[in-house]
Amino acid sequence: MIVGDSCYYSINPSVRTSPLVEGQYRLYFGDRTTSFKLSASEWDAILNADSSGGSVDFLFSNCKNFFDTSRADIKRDEYISWLCEKGILLPVDPHHFAINSNPDSLSSNGSTSSLYPPNGSRTERNKVTTSKEDRKILLLSFNWITSRGLLRPPRALISLQAWLFPLTVILFIGTIYSFYFGVKPLAVLLSQRSDPLTGLSRLLIMLIVINLISVMISILLSYSLNIDDQKLYLRLKWGFLPRLAKEQNSKEIKQRATKLEELILVAQPLLVRLYLVVFSILYLYIYTPIPDSSPYSRLNILVAIIQGALASMIILLIPVRNTPGRRLLEFFGVMPKNYLKISVKRTFTTLSHLFKGKFSQITLSKSDINSLLFLIALLIAFTIKMLILYNILIPNISAEVPQFAGHWTALIVRIALTVLLIRFLYLTFFTKLIASRSSHKTDELSILAKPKSYTLGTPDQSLPNQSLGAANSFLHSLHFGITSFFSSKFFLAFILIIIFLFPFRASVTGSANVTEGESLDIRSTETAVVKQIFQAGPSSIILKNGTKILQMYSPTLSSQRSQQMQLISKLDSDIRTQRTLIQSIRTGSIKLEGENRDEELQSAYAMVQKVKSKITSLQNQIKIQNGQIVKLRGLTKSGAISEFQLQNLLSSQEALTGELEGAKSELTSALADVTIAQRKQKIDQDVNSGEQLSKALDELSSAESSLKVGKIALEAIEARISKLTLVMPFDGVISSNTRALLNRTVTPGETILTVKAQPLTQTSALIPEYDRARVRINLPCVLRLYSVSDQEFKGTVSSISPSTVELDGLQYVELQIQLDDSLPTNFIGSKGYAKIDVGYTCILLNLISPITRFINVDLWSLLP
Repeated sequence: MIVGDSCYYSINPSVRTSPLVEGQYRLYFGDRTTSFKLSASEWDAILNADSSGGSVDFLFSNCKNFFDTSRADIKRDEYISWLCEKGILLPVDPHHFAINSNPDSLSSNGSTSSLYPPNGSRTERNKVTTSKEDRKILLLSFNWITSRGLLRPPRALISLQAWLFPLTVILFIGTIYSFYFGVKPLAVLLSQRSDPLTGLSRLLIMLIVINLISVMISILLSYSLNIDDQKLYLRLKWGFLPRLAKEQNSKEIKQRATKLEELILVAQPLLVRLYLVVFSILYLYIYTPIPDSSPYSRLNILVAIIQGALASMIILLIPVRNTPGRRLLEFFGVMPKNYLKISVKRTFTTLSHLFKGKFSQITLSKSDINSLLFLIALLIAFTIKMLILYNILIPNISAEVPQFAGHWTALIVRIALTVLLIRFLYLTFFTKLIASRSSHKTDELSILAKPKSYTLGTPDQSLPNQSLGAANSFLHSLHFGITSFFSSKFFLAFILIIIFLFPFRASVTGSANVTEGESLDIRSTETAVVKQIFQAGPSSIILKNGTKILQMYSPTLSSQRSQQMQLISKLDSDIRTQRTLIQSIRTGSIKLEGENRDEELQSAYAMVQKVKSKITSLQNQIKIQNGQIVKLRGLTKSGAISEFQLQNLLSSQEALTGELEGAKSELTSALADVTIAQRKQKIDQDVNSGEQLSKALDELSSAESSLKVGKIALEAIEARISKLTLVMPFDGVISSNTRALLNRTVTPGETILTVKAQPLTQTSALIPEYDRARVRINLPCVLRLYSVSDQEFKGTVSSISPSTVELDGLQYVELQIQLDDSLPTNFIGSKGYAKIDVGYTCILLNLISPITRFINVDLWSLLP
């Protein structure tokens, strides 16, 4: 511990050092994202001051002798701030460390020869050793190679890539479009013959190879610029994925390379992957025009290179950490350097004002919004990467690892990879957060703390601003507590509890057997002649459900069909005629003819009215003449007129009386005509039309019923004719000979051909009867066979037998398993085991369940 004016300092426990090279160490944190060089003498002086409990004056006096020209005029406080800013020193709470020193040690110059190892790594008395935490392994130092006169690549290769870049991009777009989105994309054809993702293990190996090629090309191109100080390291990405990395001085590249050469070197990892994609696709098209004729291994390796290069290109384009995507944005000025730190600072400042209620100090500029959006995008990308890593990558790696521990292998590997991932995230983010907070709080401690003399040997004495120092060192204390826990005696118990209670997918295991698939004999239902064969048999080609096999012709059915169609046509004509007649009765000519009777009745009524008028007129004339006759008789008696005139008047009266009688006869005749007209009207409009309409409706109903029956009969004939075209009843193959059937007459009941269902094999499994309740249809399962013990076959439970099978005195339940990829026929008779996924469990439950079952059933049955 180093004693300052207002607080204590300690070396950051996450600091690591590289091997000593040319009198310098490279200091870095556990995540390997930040590193810088420091002379070995200065680092030894810092370790000496920390281990001996020296003061900051003692530290500065020992270290200033090793400063370079850039730090020649630096003051003591500035040097301490610089160490805190770099994350080398952390302000700590002194109660967390026991300092066994005397006050004289503030000015002592003790030896440090036994306090730290030769490579400069810190070994404190109270610190848990973590020397193996995420170290990079130096594979190759090019200083040793270049010093022996290795021929340098021509510098023109860098400029040549710039001139060929447009052509390369055009080739890349064209080959990718043709490979994945063309008329007949080769990727689709290859995916049908290779494993998904060409096998995860093969893909990971190709990613390492691609990474090696990219790093080596970048190193060689830098070597062409006379940059010799380069190293090749091996790192573990996410804590368990091997990854190669290079270390070189970017300042030397900027000094010795032009802008164009610097741009090419920055984008070199992307360009290398672009070249690999183009060359691999062109190789597939040129040297493997017929994929069926090419070896599986070559195709899988090329497809793995294409997929690995494309996937790594997408990852490298994400502008985070030290990826080419971020460096390209910085090169073109789109994103400033350390934009992530700037964005975090802006966002934290805004959120701090928001939580403290200082709304007036919140000013959301365009830069603040862009920073917030940038952080949100990075958070989404990180979440997606973690989901893919934990839900896809780790399970697939654990599934493809050789079964060194039986069926526990996948669980053990998954737990180990998860622990490594958690450890990596802890070292990456938590330790960096400690360094970041310590660098931000150092100045506050130096300003706010009040100097006060104190004795180093009495740590219980109240220190100035001790609470502030303790608050600032909370993260460091938490880190120390975590590391102490992992080194304590409780760590083993903690690991055992995690192993026994860690949830994983439970399974039911049963013996599996591969048998021959179901076959079906297709028999003839009619006497017919085979006219056309669409699919020749026997054949191993898988035919889809509904595929036409052959066409037959039946003269009898064809004749019946023609007769039925003629009958239906005649009935259609009769129905149209009856509908026309009904329309005529209701609104047409027949109804108009009935309406003519109304006019005849009206004419008869008019005649009656005319006769009645005539009778009335005659009666009035007779009445008038009667009056005249009475008067004339009086005059005749008086002799005023002659008898002759009276006789003439009487004669005229008789004539009128005769006419009146005739008019009455005409009235009787007219009334009779009216009655006749009324009767004819009723007959024509009501009786005849009703009878005709009822008859027409009856005939229409009969014709429609006959038409329905005729259509049903025609549909039956059509269905029988359609059965003359034989189609595949399911996905499968033809197993009988169809070539001899052409122009052959078959009779009802005769077997025409035999087909076998796809898959050609079926898999059954026998599980213990006590596991019946745990198994359901559509549960996923994995099959392994003795004949191919290095392969797994995945599928689902398709059916469960309701009865049990007794073998060797034990009860078993038979299951049918539908595999995702059907097994070939040479697997018939193979035996093995099937594991059915039935949910989640843990190792402790698996160990307890047999004992619990024995107690609850077997032992219970013996009790009285």
